[in-house]
Amino acid sequence: MKILIVTPRFYPEQFKINDIAFHLAKSNDVDVICNIPDYHIGKYYKGYGVFKKRKEKYNNTNIYRLFTIQRRHNLFSLGLSYISFLFSGLTKASFLKNKYDVVLNYQLSPVYINYVGLKIAKKFHIPCITYILDYWPDSLCAAKKSIKKDSIFYKTVAKHSNKSYKQSDYIFISSLGFKQKLTSLGINDNKIFYMPNFGEDIFYKNILNEQLNISTPKNKFKILYAGNIGLVQRLDVLINIAMIAKKENDNRFVFIVVGEGSYKEELKANIIKENLENYFIIYDEQPIINMPNFYNDADAFFFSLDKQLAFTTPAKLVTYFAYNKPILAFAYDECKDLINEYGGGVIIDENKPYQSCNYLINNHVVITSKINKSFYKNNFVKNEVLDKLEKTIFSIVKNK
Repeated sequence: MKILIVTPRFYPEQFKINDIAFHLAKSNDVDVICNIPDYHIGKYYKGYGVFKKRKEKYNNTNIYRLFTIQRRHNLFSLGLSYISFLFSGLTKASFLKNKYDVVLNYQLSPVYINYVGLKIAKKFHIPCITYILDYWPDSLCAAKKSIKKDSIFYKTVAKHSNKSYKQSDYIFISSLGFKQKLTSLGINDNKIFYMPNFGEDIFYKNILNEQLNISTPKNKFKILYAGNIGLVQRLDVLINIAMIAKKENDNRFVFIVVGEGSYKEELKANIIKENLENYFIIYDEQPIINMPNFYNDADAFFFSLDKQLAFTTPAKLVTYFAYNKPILAFAYDECKDLINEYGGGVIIDENKPYQSCNYLINNHVVITSKINKSFYKNNFVKNEVLDKLEKTIFSIVKNK
């Protein structure tokens, strides 16, 4: 098969689309249309730019980078970055000559990237598959609380989001909660396929980086949060827990936070403001080869997500499942159900977050004994999910 992937994020940025593309490229011709890498740091990665590495081959994958404006760290630049991707993508679509068998939209934010893949699919009369990781407009509203559902802006975004989903020939969903939303739009159930976020083998096999030494307290219960540090991740819950612990003179635990994101500086400022330095150790985003060391070092994990995204299953939760350790969770609906099925979670009482944390620390041995050790293996092993994805794409192309 000749497959075209359209994605706003790609290597050297760390996203699961890298694994998908490289897996497909083992037995197919794979081209990728993406941005110039700038994720998190707000500027182009070293060695990349408007006149540098716009075309690249890596791991058997042909990479074509669109002209995109650097994200920077403000809303205006972010908007320009999104718009530049859309217009550069639509322009490239007009001049594409390669004949493809299928287009795969890897839809993170914003939803408008779908229109690039849709245009290419229409041009070549081939199927367009949209793989939804961020369901719009819900993801947008969760990230930007100022956006109201009765606003003209929201209704406009919802209209275009729904249109792009309806125009897709097939849809892959990373969370089962997306299915009900899609079918409510009139999308046929037979067009929707569940492709969960898979775990990385490096985590499942617990492959440690022997060169890395993590300096964390040996005499404290360590609760790890690893991933994006944004508003929707609700890390303010950790501040609330730590504030009460301080009042109770409870110094038994420490939160280890690893990652980057829009809320990180505010989180650090709140820690200093409330004199909670003894309760937090914060690390910058780490290369994937370092992360098993952090997961292995932790006694438990912290998971939280805004209630507006309760139907979503983030990749970090899947990674947590691989380690068979207790999870302190501020979760609803689908995530809550998965954690209950996993068996090793304590769901935070919204009105008593510290008490929930205290319960986990006091009962972590018993909680660990209840974990379904085969849960991860039966649902999220990387190669099995990727094989399923490739077979589904092949079936779609064969029956087009």
